[in-house]
Amino acid sequence: MSVRFNMIVVFVLIGLVFSISSGADRTATWTGAGGDSLWGNPANWDVGVVPDNNATGDQWTCILDHTGSEDMFLGVQNSYTVSFVTTYSTGGGWVELTRWTSNWVCFTLDDNGSVGGLTNYGIWQLDNFDIIGNIINHGDLELDDDVELTGNVVNYGTFDMTLAEIDGNVTNHNGAQVWVDPEGVNDVEGDFQNNGAVTIAPKGFLYTDGQFTNNSGGSLEIFSGNFTSGGALTNAAGASIAGTGLVHGETGIDNAGSIASSFGDLAVHTWSAMTNTGSLTNASGTSLNVGAASFDHQGTITVHSAGAVTFNCDLVNKSGASIEILGGTFSASNITNKSGASFNGFGGIIGNLTNEGVIDLYGNSHIVGNVQNDTASTLGIRNGDLLIKGDTVNDGTINAVNGKVYFEGNLINNGTI
Repeated sequence: MSVRFNMIVVFVLIGLVFSISSGADRTATWTGAGGDSLWGNPANWDVGVVPDNNATGDQWTCILDHTGSEDMFLGVQNSYTVSFVTTYSTGGGWVELTRWTSNWVCFTLDDNGSVGGLTNYGIWQLDNFDIIGNIINHGDLELDDDVELTGNVVNYGTFDMTLAEIDGNVTNHNGAQVWVDPEGVNDVEGDFQNNGAVTIAPKGFLYTDGQFTNNSGGSLEIFSGNFTSGGALTNAAGASIAGTGLVHGETGIDNAGSIASSFGDLAVHTWSAMTNTGSLTNASGTSLNVGAASFDHQGTITVHSAGAVTFNCDLVNKSGASIEILGGTFSASNITNKSGASFNGFGGIIGNLTNEGVIDLYGNSHIVGNVQNDTASTLGIRNGDLLIKGDTVNDGTINAVNGKVYFEGNLINNGTI
């Protein structure tokens, strides 16, 4: 027997093995009634058998359309493997797919790496079991009560997370909504790309092990909740982060969009460096607190009345950057205002201040800290009084127009007052 013949026989046998193991592509359509129904009941499927790749040797695509207006509870008592699941709720009622056994169950979507093992167009809640596979959501989908997903989520609709763990990446598209409900910790172990809206309810917690990127048009809104990115946090130009609670970027924060406290205090924190080429602000009556190992300010900072913007590090107002105080309090450990920067307004300034450019204050203001006004620099107050509570060294110019300057500490004047 020739070598060539042997090889042909081997290839034929391999082909037979693959054709046998892959099975036939089959489709099972749900025909069960509403109310309480069981996935594992053959009578609920049009094919008369329960779809399961392992049990039948076929590759099952399952189509589940809840056509009733009443809600439906679909129970699972065993683990199943299917290739694809597509879900609808054309009748308007929602479906809860939940575990009905003391034994843990798992759905495996053996989709050969396809993006959508489970594609949802309906109103569905997955409750209290494991899922292995990827999800595409076009409808209203909730992962609830200790659901663990090993796979990626691509969201075009409304996606709720309640005590959910996603061992994969999440992509939230433009116009889509991710809700983080107020019950415990939700964990995304991969990266999170947001082009839509992410909302964290009061006492809700969302943790991403990877990077969080809030792309242009994306929004992250926090209502007394907690958001933590284990990797870098990027807030791109045209994106926004707002609310009250905590935003943490473990390995750094890059803000080119807007970050604002609203309806309460917001803390923005990283153990590493933070860069701002966008805007940082507080709503009136609230505080924005920034904590970072270092802060590179190239954008804008605006401080509104009856509130504060506070840094727990040094801050340099670089050329082209701006700080505007509109009746609130601006504070940092040490503040340096460079030539070519904009620094104006009225209110409170807390921290040691070095002025190498122009500071224009136009209402009653106070500085709690020492002041170094360098040569060729101007510190001006108009239409109000300025109180400096620390020591002052003036090598430049201090102007008062329709107002006064009070030096509570020592004054060394080598320039012009």
